[in-house]
Amino acid sequence: RLAGDSNDHFLKKEMSSAAELLVMSGKTLLLASQKLQIQPCLEAHREELVTSAQKVLQGTLKILLIEDNAGVRKIVQAAHQLLDCLTQVESARDMSELLISFKGFTEALLLLKNLVEGRIQELKDPVEQQHLDHTLETLKKCIPMLHTATHTSLKYPMNNEVRISKKYVMDQIDALVTELVYLLESDSQSKTHQDSGLFSQQMYQLLEVLSNSKCSIITDTDFNSIVEAVVFYCMLIADKSRPKLELQLVKHCRCLLLYRSKISEAESVSNSPWDFDFECNAMKREVDDLQQTMTTAIIYQILDTFTETNVPLEELLKAALEATTEPSSDMQTFHTHADHMLRVAAFVSATCTKAKNIQDIQSSVACLDKFCADILPILLDLTRRSDNSEVFERLQVFYHKWVKETENLLVSFNDVINVHEFIDILIQEIMKDKGQCKESLEAQNSNQFTQHSANLIGRAKHIVLAAKRHIDNNEDPIFRNGLLVLSTMLSDKVGEIKSHLVEVVEIVQLASNTINPFSNKKSILHPRTNENITQVHTKLKKVQTNTRKLKESLFSTTDHLCSLTGEKKTETQHLNYQAEEAAKNELPDLETRKINKNVTVFSNAISYFKEETDKWEDGNNKILQVAKQMAAQMIYMAQFLKNQGPIQSKEEFIASAKQIASSGQTFVIFANMIAKYCLDRRCAMELLCAVKQIPTFCNQLSIISR
Repeated sequence: RLAGDSNDHFLKKEMSSAAELLVMSGKTLLLASQKLQIQPCLEAHREELVTSAQKVLQGTLKILLIEDNAGVRKIVQAAHQLLDCLTQVESARDMSELLISFKGFTEALLLLKNLVEGRIQELKDPVEQQHLDHTLETLKKCIPMLHTATHTSLKYPMNNEVRISKKYVMDQIDALVTELVYLLESDSQSKTHQDSGLFSQQMYQLLEVLSNSKCSIITDTDFNSIVEAVVFYCMLIADKSRPKLELQLVKHCRCLLLYRSKISEAESVSNSPWDFDFECNAMKREVDDLQQTMTTAIIYQILDTFTETNVPLEELLKAALEATTEPSSDMQTFHTHADHMLRVAAFVSATCTKAKNIQDIQSSVACLDKFCADILPILLDLTRRSDNSEVFERLQVFYHKWVKETENLLVSFNDVINVHEFIDILIQEIMKDKGQCKESLEAQNSNQFTQHSANLIGRAKHIVLAAKRHIDNNEDPIFRNGLLVLSTMLSDKVGEIKSHLVEVVEIVQLASNTINPFSNKKSILHPRTNENITQVHTKLKKVQTNTRKLKESLFSTTDHLCSLTGEKKTETQHLNYQAEEAAKNELPDLETRKINKNVTVFSNAISYFKEETDKWEDGNNKILQVAKQMAAQMIYMAQFLKNQGPIQSKEEFIASAKQIASSGQTFVIFANMIAKYCLDRRCAMELLCAVKQIPTFCNQLSIISR
C-alpha cells in the first residue's frame, strides 16, 4: 500500500520484492511454529523456527530501510527543486518575473522545511538533529537577504556592489542547500553503516545503565532507544555475515529484547529489587557475549572482502586494454567489490573507540570512494586514445594508488581489531584453503584451484601485514627481531608459491583435457593423448615436491607467527597435519618411493631445527643462565649492604663482584654478535647502546674488588 500510493518508481520496485520475501518468510514462520506445537521436543523444528524468525526480522529491517531511503530521496528532490527556483529568481529581469519566481521559491522552501523538520523528528542521534536544524535555520535567515538583494539589483542593475551582494547571497543559499543534501544522504548511508564510533558509544551507554542497576536510573534514561539502536546495528552486521555467525547474532539480539521486556516489567514492581538486579546482570553478560560475536563477525567480513582487494581492478584494467573485450561486467564487479570494502570499513569504524583510528579509516574510505569515481573517465580516455602513453601512465599511477590505499585501510583495521584473534582466524582459514586447493587439484578443476590458491596467498599476505604492524608497536627488541625474521620468511614463501602457481594451473588445465595421468589405460589411447599424459606426468612430478615443501614451510611459518603473538600451536598438531597429508595423498608407487627416500633427510632437518630451538630454552641457553646468575648476585649484594641475604662476609661480596665483572664480558661478546646479525637495525642500535655501559660497570667492579 505504501509503495502503491507513492510516485517513486524505485520504492515500488524495491518494496514489491521485499514485501514478497517478507510474506514468504512469515508463512514459513507460521508453518515452523505449527510444527513445533505438534512436536515440541524436536530440535530441528526449534532451529527452523529460529531461522524463520531471523528471516522475518531481516525482511522487516529491509522494508524499513527501503522506506527510509525513499523519504530521503523525497527530501533531496525537494532540495533540487528549490535550487531550480533559486536559478529562476536570479535570472528575473523585471519585478513581475521576480514576484512569480519568488513565489515558487517560497513554496519550494516551505515544502523542504516541512520535510526536513519531519526528518529531524525521526532521527535518534542528537548530533545529526543539531546539524540539520542548524543548517535549516541558517537557510531561513538568508531569505530576507535574498529578497533585499534581488529587489535592489532590479533598481540598480549597474551598481557593482549590488551585484556582488546578490551573488554572495545566491552562493550562500546554494551552499546551504547543498550541505543539507549532503547531510541527508550521509545520514541515509549511516542508517546502513552507522556513524563512526557510534556503536561503541551505544554499547558503553548500555553497559553503564545496566551497571547502575537502579530502577530510577533506568527510568530516567532512554533505555529502550539504546537497546533498539544496538539491536538495529547488530542486525545490519548479521545480514552481511556468514550463516553461523548470522544465527548467533540474531539469537543475541532476541535475548537482548527479552531482557529489555523483563527489566521493564521489573521496573513496575517496586518490591522485587533482587529480580531487577538479576535481570540487569544477566543482560550485561549477554551484551558482553554479543560484543565478542560482533568482533568475530567483523573479522570474518574483513577476511572475506579484503583477501584479494586488487583482483577486480586488475580484471577491469585487463578487459579495458583488450580491444575485443567488453569491460562493462568487470566495471560492475569492481564497483560491487569496492562497495563491499567501504561497507566493511564503515562497520569497523563504528566499533572504534579512538579518534585517531576513526580518522585514519575515514581518510582511506574517502580516497577509495574518490578512486571509484575517477576510474571511468580514465577508461573512457583509454578507448578514445588507446595508443597514448600518457593514458597508460595514468592507469599505472591509479593502480598503485589503489593498492597503497587498500593497504593503508588494512593497517588501520589492524589498529582496531585484536591481532591475536585475527591471526588465529587467519590460520584456520588458510588450513581450509589448503584443503580446498588439494581437492580442486585432485579434481583437475583449474578455476576452483586458482580461486582457492588466491585466497590462501591473500590470507598469508594478511598475516605478513599484521605481523609487520605488530613489530612497529612492540618495544621488545628480541621479540621484534624474531617476528621480523619469521614474517620475512613467510613473505618469501608467498612469492615462491605465486611463481609456481601459473605452472600448476597450466598442468591442471592440460590434465583436464586428457585423462587421469595415473590411469592404467594409456595403451589404448591415441598417441597424441599419450604424449599429453606423459607431459603432464613429467611436469606434475617436478612441481609436486616443491609445492608440498612450500605449503609445509608456509604453515610452519604461520604457526611460529601465531605462537609469537600469543596463540600457542603444539608440535602434536603439526605431526597430525603431516600424518593427515600422508594418509590423504594417493600417489603412484614411483612418487611414494621418492617421498620415502626423502623421509630421512626431512627427519634430520627437523631434528637439527629442534636442537637449534632447544638451545634457546632457559635450561640450555648459557647466556640466559649467565644473565640470571648476574641478576641474582646483584640482588644478594644489595641485600648484604642491608645485613640481609645469603652473602655473609666481605670476601664473598668481593667474589660476587668479580664474578659479575667476568660474566659481563661474556655477555658483551654475545650481545655484539646478536647486534651484528640482527635484521632490524633499530633493535641493533638500541642493543649496542645498552651494551656500551656494561664494560664501564665491569671495570668499576674490578677496581673495587681488588
